[in-house]
Amino acid sequence: MTEIHRRLKKMMMTNKQFRLPSGKPAAFLPSNRKSISIMGCVVLAAVFFSVQVVAQEIFKHGISWDILLTLDGKYPSDKPSETVLDPPLRKLLKDKYKEFSDYYQVQTPMEIDREVLLSTAMARHSGGDFASFAIFGMNGDLLVVIKRNSQLEYIGDKSLLENPAVVKYLKFYDR
Repeated sequence: MTEIHRRLKKMMMTNKQFRLPSGKPAAFLPSNRKSISIMGCVVLAAVFFSVQVVAQEIFKHGISWDILLTLDGKYPSDKPSETVLDPPLRKLLKDKYKEFSDYYQVQTPMEIDREVLLSTAMARHSGGDFASFAIFGMNGDLLVVIKRNSQLEYIGDKSLLENPAVVKYLKFYDR
């Protein structure tokens, strides 16, 4: 048990003011048990959500760039393309994969531009209002964009939005 833990326990028992190891009073700490337990829950929630965000940001698709280069000009639904691209998409999207695939019906050929593989498709008869985009980066980055009417939802590595090819690509479809 650390010194801080001992002092917190003592404070809860005696209801005295807690002092930092430097001897200064810690005015920011609550003085009763209920407040301490609420504060503990808030800290645990903050840690949990920060871990969740970090886990999402470091997701990598795991496909070598040489393999992605072979998909240039092919359609996402072609067997070689689907076999390679589908597993990381399912892993990243989880329960949103169904919606993504519902909007991934009328497809365009995939293209390589500035170290990214760009893939686009839209729902049948939607006029582009419902579409899905998958962007695979050379360094393992993966970004999926789901378009519902004029709303864009970004899932995955948003650092790909700094790539000029991705910006140009999404602007074309953002109407």
